[in-house]
Amino acid sequence: MEKLPVPDLEDTLVELFNWASPFITAEESKELSRSLEEFSEGTGRVLQERLLKHQQNSSGSWLASFWQDSYLSGRGPVQSESNFALVPSLSSYQHIT
Repeated sequence: MEKLPVPDLEDTLVELFNWASPFITAEESKELSRSLEEFSEGTGRVLQERLLKHQQNSSGSWLASFWQDSYLSGRGPVQSESNFALVPSLSSYQHIT
């Protein structure tokens, strides 16, 4: 079985922009576009290269270790610990003992 491909960085950023566009203003859209362009030319390229190396060095799916670490190893509230769009502060958990 072939390894799961790493999505192309540019395709991913286009998807992100298209996903966010209905929820943001025209000014926010311009800022997001600038931020995504800056990311794609700098940090994004570095991270994409690291991800491709990780894929090459993985014996199975390159995504498996991230899935294990991000979703399966946590023992806290699933909704807030597995939803990366929602990052509550630690004080939100004070009522849980």
